[in-house]
Amino acid sequence: MFGLRGHIFRSGDDPGEWELVEGGTEASLLAGLQLDDRRTVLAGLGGTLLVSGDGGRSFEVVQDPDRLGISGLAEVDDGALLLAGEGGLRRMDDELDPATISSPPAPAAR
Repeated sequence: MFGLRGHIFRSGDDPGEWELVEGGTEASLLAGLQLDDRRTVLAGLGGTLLVSGDGGRSFEVVQDPDRLGISGLAEVDDGALLLAGEGGLRRMDDELDPATISSPPAPAAR
């Protein structure tokens, strides 16, 4: 579970047991996704992206340099990550590297 002020909780081995996980941010988290390679990605306000490769036990902060809020995530067939939010629909092409975020072309004028 994740949400306001960067709080992340992970279910423990026993039913009903939850542990607080340090995410490294106080930004509210709005979206989460488990990638095909089993990594977990959380996203939120201020362009915050958190990535876990250990089942949600720890997270690395990856910051979108534009700091635009992210409210939705999707993985596409070629492994790229789609980000939806304040910046519209954007694509991150290279292993969760914010330098590869691109915006779609503007629609043609009519």
